[in-house]
Amino acid sequence: MKPNLLPFKPDTHAVLPSKVDPTIPQGNCKSIFINTLEESGPQRPMHLDRGSQYPPRDQFEHKPVCRSHFVLSSFRTFVLTLLLCVYMSIPPLLTGCDTLPGRPAEADRPLRPADVKDFSRLYSENCSGCHGADGRFGAALALNNPVYLALVDDAALRRVIAGGVPGTSAPPFARSAGGLLTDEQIDILINGMRMQWAQPDALAGAGLPPYAADGSGDAHGGAAVYDAACRSCHGADGTGTHSLGSIVDPAFLTLVSNQALRTLIIAGRPDLRHPDWRSYPVGQPLTAQQVSDVVAWLAARRPAAHQPAEEPAPGARDS
Repeated sequence: MKPNLLPFKPDTHAVLPSKVDPTIPQGNCKSIFINTLEESGPQRPMHLDRGSQYPPRDQFEHKPVCRSHFVLSSFRTFVLTLLLCVYMSIPPLLTGCDTLPGRPAEADRPLRPADVKDFSRLYSENCSGCHGADGRFGAALALNNPVYLALVDDAALRRVIAGGVPGTSAPPFARSAGGLLTDEQIDILINGMRMQWAQPDALAGAGLPPYAADGSGDAHGGAAVYDAACRSCHGADGTGTHSLGSIVDPAFLTLVSNQALRTLIIAGRPDLRHPDWRSYPVGQPLTAQQVSDVVAWLAARRPAAHQPAEEPAPGARDS
């Protein structure tokens, strides 16, 4: 019977049980041995004895390898693998909020206050509390009033919105004055009010009194104008009637400026059925001087310690 043949190439290695070589110094570096199979003669099949598990032991030689080399190599491999994992995990970490389920749409993300450019939102957040949700039925002057928007020009609106009226309930909104609105946002408010609420034919050829007074009014003359134009609604002395409140109440007069009173008399409050300067019971429009006289009569009833600062006249629209 032919003997069993097992071909071995010169570069073929077989790992056999380790064996310590007593000739190698033993210290901190423990040695192990890898038995390397090398063919002793020309390349040819090597004969195995029948029943032998390994080739003859004289075909092997012992080569020592230091264990620390394996440890160092394994540590380097571990570090490189760890760095690779960290590198590959950085992009998902940076974009994790954008890839998780429930990511908000761009339109749903909250805007910084300075980035709000929508008129409706700006008006709702900054103006509606005093002037009403739709520019009407608020505690302050109605802005949704075509006569008012025809009376006041952009410069006056910008000045009042930006700087407010010191001593009254009108605060400044411009950032330069301590508010939250940018100059662009103030322009958006002004343009939005005119686009939505102004009416080019609101005056219908009527002679509009100037927004700002030309001079000081006469309180004595104002009493006569009040008696003819205002008494029927506000009572004989301005203290009100069963349907209307007092217009000489110290708290009310403290919170409004003379310019606000003048604007109210000229533009009226159509949302509260208050007439403008053309529709008082006198039967004819009030003149600019009559308006100034009524304002002087009301201001004379304001507590002396609470005289509010007046809005500057420049920028008003004269007609």
